[in-house]
Amino acid sequence: MNIFFKIAITLVISTLSFNTVADTKNEVMGRSYVENTKPFKLSTGEVIQLEQLTRVFVSKQDDWILILNYRTDTLDKTELRRKADLIWERFKVRVEKDGFKYAGIHAKKYSVENPKETDHFKGYNLVLIKDDNGKWNYVESKK
Repeated sequence: MNIFFKIAITLVISTLSFNTVADTKNEVMGRSYVENTKPFKLSTGEVIQLEQLTRVFVSKQDDWILILNYRTDTLDKTELRRKADLIWERFKVRVEKDGFKYAGIHAKKYSVENPKETDHFKGYNLVLIKDDNGKWNYVESKK
């Protein structure tokens, strides 16, 4: 696994607000909580609670990654991958329109139903990269 993936997976854990930019890891780490979510309807009719899109610069790769952060009620890897596939159907359009070669989908499970800024969460990350043939491939976190 190249260094980008290790950095990207680390950065995906953190979040900002809708369509914001973080240039450093410290900026990302300092803004991990979003009070207001937005409903995001999947092709199955399911609705997830979208926290934000975050654009993070990975200096060692000299490139950007666009990350979609959402709330989940499970950390079951099979279910998260199923949802990621459904999310990707819509998120891919934005990623490609904006010209990214790297994208992330970050699921956050809080221990309470209506989290506050002080509540902790557990997360699961899926990172996608676009290969030279234009195909998107998942690189999943090792957790």
